[in-house]
Amino acid sequence: IGPARFVSPTVASTGAQSLHRYRPGLGDCNARPDCRHGRLAPALAIIDGDMFVRQTLTEIFTQTTDIQVASTLDNAEEAVHYIQHNPVDVALMDIHLPGISGIKATSIIRHHYPQVRVLIMASAASRNSIDTAMTAGATGYLLKNTRTSQLIAAIRAVVQDLSVFSPDLLN
Repeated sequence: IGPARFVSPTVASTGAQSLHRYRPGLGDCNARPDCRHGRLAPALAIIDGDMFVRQTLTEIFTQTTDIQVASTLDNAEEAVHYIQHNPVDVALMDIHLPGISGIKATSIIRHHYPQVRVLIMASAASRNSIDTAMTAGATGYLLKNTRTSQLIAAIRAVVQDLSVFSPDLLN
């Protein structure tokens, strides 16, 4: 796969400033290990039914200095509950989850927490699944064969209010 392509947002956005906000009640940002240049690193929730995938993604993002893994969750219900009670900037969500689907969870999260960006990951994609995800409010759609560097770049782009798609999906 070639480099990830970044496309202007196709869904309403609240602006990049809201994603790098000071989170009230968390104390002095500069005293926190996830503080970068006076701002908290974007909080990432990883939602995937496969424990190996969650662990691998956590290891990948632990190596970055500008993305904080806030939580790993194995189903959509847990994700919605977690986001309801904890600050999350980006949700990296598998499309196929036990219980309600990643698409339905995306719709719920974006409706109740529009500041949260949802990036869908899937093993394969059809035009219909991409359209459904974007209609639900997803900020992008990546295939699970995305290279590590492209995945990290995609999270950084989503934080900056850009939509991202695996290059194979743009053909």
